[in-house]
Amino acid sequence: MDHIDPEEFLEDLEELSTAEAFLDYFDIDYEPELVERKHIQLLRLFQKLLSSQPARLSEYRYYHQTLSIAYRQLALGREPAFDSHGCQSCHSTECGSLTVVEEERP
Repeated sequence: MDHIDPEEFLEDLEELSTAEAFLDYFDIDYEPELVERKHIQLLRLFQKLLSSQPARLSEYRYYHQTLSIAYRQLALGREPAFDSHGCQSCHSTECGSLTVVEEERP
């Protein structure tokens, strides 16, 4: 599936709405219980990692690798924390100036 048409790929992505749907689409093995508990963190980390290389946003392989990394981090107990760069102007995770920093959870 590495050679999927970019337009078709982007259309496929528009149909995906859950963490499980993304993991299934990219054929990534996962623990359903973990994803059920951590789906928001998974999708947030996935989106943040994707945004680090916007020129590659139409590449299937890039999405697959990025989602694999995000899932693996959560499976290892490394949850995303967000650093606001000290601007102190907001506390929203939607802020464009936020970056992901690793935070280990027991």
